[in-house]
Amino acid sequence: MSTIILFFTAAIWAYVGHLATFQWTGLGLTRWSYIPDLAALILLVIIRQPFCRRRGWLIIEQGLLATYFYLSQIIKLRFFGWPLMPSDFSAAASFWRILGDINPWWQIALIGPLVLWLSLIIINWRWPRPQIWFRLGLASLVLITIFQYPARPLAALDKLFGNSYWDQKTNYAQRGPWLYLLQESWRQQLAFQLPSRIEVEQAAAQLDYRPISTVTTGSSTPNIYFIVVESLWQPDLPAVQFNRSPWADNWQQQANLGLGQALSPTFGGKTANAEFELLCGWPNVQAGMIFNGGIKQSVPCLPNYLKQLGYRTVAFHANVPAFWNRHNIYPLLGFDHFYSLADYRQDDMNDEFMADSSFYQQTLDKIKAQDQSQPSFNYLLTYSNHLGYPLNANRPAIISTTPAIAAVAERYFNSLYYTTKELAEFLEQLHQIDPAAVVMVVGDHWPFLGDDNIGYRQGGWWPDGQLSAQQIWQRSITPLWARQANDYWLKDRQLAFYQLPDALWQQLGFGNSPFATWSASLNANWRPLDSLGAPGVIKNQEGDYQFCYPGANDDQCSIINHQHQATRTLILDIFRGRQDSQISIDEAG
Repeated sequence: MSTIILFFTAAIWAYVGHLATFQWTGLGLTRWSYIPDLAALILLVIIRQPFCRRRGWLIIEQGLLATYFYLSQIIKLRFFGWPLMPSDFSAAASFWRILGDINPWWQIALIGPLVLWLSLIIINWRWPRPQIWFRLGLASLVLITIFQYPARPLAALDKLFGNSYWDQKTNYAQRGPWLYLLQESWRQQLAFQLPSRIEVEQAAAQLDYRPISTVTTGSSTPNIYFIVVESLWQPDLPAVQFNRSPWADNWQQQANLGLGQALSPTFGGKTANAEFELLCGWPNVQAGMIFNGGIKQSVPCLPNYLKQLGYRTVAFHANVPAFWNRHNIYPLLGFDHFYSLADYRQDDMNDEFMADSSFYQQTLDKIKAQDQSQPSFNYLLTYSNHLGYPLNANRPAIISTTPAIAAVAERYFNSLYYTTKELAEFLEQLHQIDPAAVVMVVGDHWPFLGDDNIGYRQGGWWPDGQLSAQQIWQRSITPLWARQANDYWLKDRQLAFYQLPDALWQQLGFGNSPFATWSASLNANWRPLDSLGAPGVIKNQEGDYQFCYPGANDDQCSIINHQHQATRTLILDIFRGRQDSQISIDEAG
């Protein structure tokens, strides 16, 4: 009888989870998706029963687990616009901090059921009889075998449900959260399989990839300042009017002199994926977080190449060093030193965020204290304009909109004003003390503007339904500004993030570029987008935009699809694998 009750309660928890998902996210899961959800909860009950002292308590355990699981999915959908995916688990600590910036109560809502569930498991634990262990061992062997060879079941489920690379929310609604997570786990497992040496050689030949073992410098080695500004964006909300520009006047003046556009691989967060492209010059074609995905050895990225030319390579970021695993990854990219939170005085704070003006000044003091006979590559990643967008008494709210907009969006516009003001002040100071320096500024991604993108919707930017290829492209655009002396060398140009290291190299005049080029044979630009899990969007010379779906047979998309796969192969080899592509190196200098 107790078993029937357990199965009945599993049906209730699955129903409540579906209902809560619809009520809190507006996403209606299909009726069919209820079946795999119910099956998953029943399977968990069957597995747990032999280890349970009191079956009655298992009902409570079941409810707590279901609450935690569905609530995790709901939070991810509400605030990030995307379902929970396997790659998110490797970045759980970083997402946890971001969630705290959104609303600490959501952290409590998540941790509560989890702690209670784990506590109840301990209290209600018992060791099963020996024959039970045999059954569980046999079942585990079957499951492990299935997980080791996921290609066929994944293909069968994709054939049954379809698989929209561009609309993961629909995939989620059709499958339900349990089956969706299982499928995407299989998909990630297949995606992360390391290529063979032959596959690497074929990919390198296809892309004409010839890595350079030694790089040569030009006639000079100026100091380099690469500034990545958190959530720097040029506000474009046609449905609202601002009482004054969210861009400070001094930054607008700089923008008028030399503004370009950069195409970010991410939206609303995941700065580390933007950094991967900016520092390594490779398109982010691999879903998930490269920084959290197993880089264990030195990799051919901009800081390592500059070290070969005698540069001191230093990263500055006034945040905890473990955020996005930077403390482990930066040395492998080639940074000699990483100044993080503990290296800065907390003397001008907006809640937990150090004001950019203090960050810039303290960073400049650290640079001045270094040996000036050696050129330096200074990588600055700001933090003040991060999600939460707090202000303080020295930075009161001065920006408002007509009509009024969500509070989080209004906080962002006010934070953006001070971010741009303090950025422009720093750039002017930098030009005065180091006029020959090469300076590049770029925003990492568009900002988060509230639950279910409410700020964008209120502002008239976010349409109902699926975004067009052009809208996806526009959503990736962030401001790009670069200066050397009086040369604004990226003015009016539009480059993807992965193209910026090569552009910097060319500006410095350092001879053969160590960075691969993409789409050179196309009369089009290519913007892969990791969150879409597909080759991305292209823009041709006529200004037309289009998605490149897997299997597309038109000439441009066919080339892009093949380049996408070859690029994935080389990235897996270089950043996760044996680095076979780096063994036979072209010594050209």
